[in-house]
Amino acid sequence: MNAKRTLTTAALSLSLIAAAGLGLTRAQGNATPSAVGTWKVMVTDPHAPAPFPVMISLHADGTLSETELDSETMALSVSLGVWTADKGGQLTVTFTSLAHDPQKKEVGYATIMGAATLSSDGTTFAGTSHGQVSTLDGKVLNAWDGQTIRATRVTVSQ
Repeated sequence: MNAKRTLTTAALSLSLIAAAGLGLTRAQGNATPSAVGTWKVMVTDPHAPAPFPVMISLHADGTLSETELDSETMALSVSLGVWTADKGGQLTVTFTSLAHDPQKKEVGYATIMGAATLSSDGTTFAGTSHGQVSTLDGKVLNAWDGQTIRATRVTVSQ
């Protein structure tokens, strides 16, 4: 997968942390929406020719999974990570995927870090992300920032 796109997607996804369904949790006596759930995310990267979609699921145990299509091969890519949310709806995410160079040689990991704000009704979130590609031993090969993300919750429909 294109390492830059993987990082961009990861960053967006990171910013989009949300947790299951439209479930509510009690925070200081007020019902606040939970980020747990599955989200459709649109990532805008100033270095990419056009915005691109990703999917992210925020799990109740603080883990997350993110999927997208590789821009070159159209193969499915998966990233795994963690997320947190505070009582004010501020989300933070970090997730990682395996990275390769344009010749399809594995180079290490693509890591995305992001922050987003969950809407008061729990149906959307928006934020920013940044990321890096590093070798297996941690040497940073490429880094980027400036991505924006917008997410919409996947809901049950009939």
